[in-house]
Amino acid sequence: MSNLNGISSEIATILAEKPAAPFLFLGSGFSRRYIGLETWGDLLSAFSSGVRPFDYYSGSANGSLPLAAKLLAEDYFEYWWQDDQFEQTRQSQGSKMGKKASPLKLEISKYLRQKSKTVPDNEHLRSELALLSKLDIDGVITTNWDTLAEAVFPLYKVFVGQEELIFSNPQSIAEIYKIHGCCTKPESLVLTSDDYDAFAKKYSYLVAKLITIFIEHPVFFIGYSLNDKNIQEMLGSIVGCLTEQQLKVFSENLFFVKRAGEAAPAKIYPSTMQFGEYALTLQVIETSDFSEVYAGIETVRRKIPARVLRACKEQMYELVKSTSPETKLAVANLDDLEDGADIEFVVGVGVAQAEQEESDLAQQGYKGISPRDLFEDIVLDNHDYDPKRVLSEVFPDMPAKHGTFFPGYKYLHGVGITSIAELKNSEFESALPFFNKYSSNNFRSGSFTRPFIQHAKGMSAEEIVENFPEDRAAAYLPFLDEKSFDLEVVQKFLSDNFEKIFDKKNSYHTYYKKLAVLYDRVRFGFHKF
Repeated sequence: MSNLNGISSEIATILAEKPAAPFLFLGSGFSRRYIGLETWGDLLSAFSSGVRPFDYYSGSANGSLPLAAKLLAEDYFEYWWQDDQFEQTRQSQGSKMGKKASPLKLEISKYLRQKSKTVPDNEHLRSELALLSKLDIDGVITTNWDTLAEAVFPLYKVFVGQEELIFSNPQSIAEIYKIHGCCTKPESLVLTSDDYDAFAKKYSYLVAKLITIFIEHPVFFIGYSLNDKNIQEMLGSIVGCLTEQQLKVFSENLFFVKRAGEAAPAKIYPSTMQFGEYALTLQVIETSDFSEVYAGIETVRRKIPARVLRACKEQMYELVKSTSPETKLAVANLDDLEDGADIEFVVGVGVAQAEQEESDLAQQGYKGISPRDLFEDIVLDNHDYDPKRVLSEVFPDMPAKHGTFFPGYKYLHGVGITSIAELKNSEFESALPFFNKYSSNNFRSGSFTRPFIQHAKGMSAEEIVENFPEDRAAAYLPFLDEKSFDLEVVQKFLSDNFEKIFDKKNSYHTYYKKLAVLYDRVRFGFHKF
């Protein structure tokens, strides 16, 4: 905190007194800032092209955008079924168009999925997103339909729509609540006045789910106006359910991030909203540089990442709830815990200090070589190690823990070993545990399978590096096949981002480590890709 100044320091001081990590409540202004997404009115106007001028729908609806969307959807239905440009889509999706609004929702969703791939041209905005992705927040609530939130927090569990949130078992940690639907599920979009009517019927259930979050967590609204009707209705509904003491806690947990003019100084000040007899005072953070806000939030740190805590909390819930639990128990180092697909409950997540310490660098010769030294030699090629001595003197002293990614195919290649069988029958058999535990899938995170297919399938390594933020590229590159896995591109990417392999404050550091080991395996190894 000593390195922070201005509003970053103020935010850090406020959050230091809070018992829980923050939630972010993201509105349309958030997506407009980072991916240039149109306003709702402009989006509808764009899709009315070819049908009727949007002013017609807006005027017919007396300015109500949900009603204008309904009127547009009715005309768009006829347009979509008749126009030749949709012929191919009709063949594949026509049977799913069960409602008048379905074609409009489908086409808007297709557009948003593509738009969500946008990377800001502005370097500062890219740095803001990079900083945001490092935050160890408890969750995100959003009315946005795009997938920017999932891109920033790819390991968080996503709940789409009211029903999925109401009837599921959210843990209020490492989760994203898309309460107005998502472009990945077009029918979930709350778009028309009919959708809003259906949303309102179950709104009280949603508010009940959200009250605990607003009482227990600081909530940062980003991309909303204080005059936003939806936000005012939501806050008003919550206010009416709270006691006087709860109302005080609630108001102290609300922070609205407001975009200031470029030359305006950043500031934090109170603002009052009136809901009948209740007055709600919240804090407004006004700044043109959102990284000041993110830097303040970044001071909230855990010893255990949010995604791991969520997994533990969810598995404990299932363990207690089940009458005949068939659980699998595991004791694991946090750095070795990846997707946890084979583990239903994790216990003992503390880290043994002895396992975390690197080799004593005070030792002489090859005994002093550390894991970092080996990664440097593989990626940067800046050491001239004798492969025989590395295999015989260094590897036996390294803990070959299950799940730990560790390089070394370069040294097997150096001594002429070309298979696991040869290694097993060689003088270097003690190194076997480092090389017989991997398959190609070990390098690919299940959390990124769908995002890769949606956003990067068919791209080359160079295209992935050029079109995605570094952390996302590190997660995507292992999904490439051998033909597309350009060793020169991957080596340069790893070289440029080498420090991230060991930056445990970066929640993506394991992905860089996996990629480095995969690079070693593909370049020097003897396995099929």
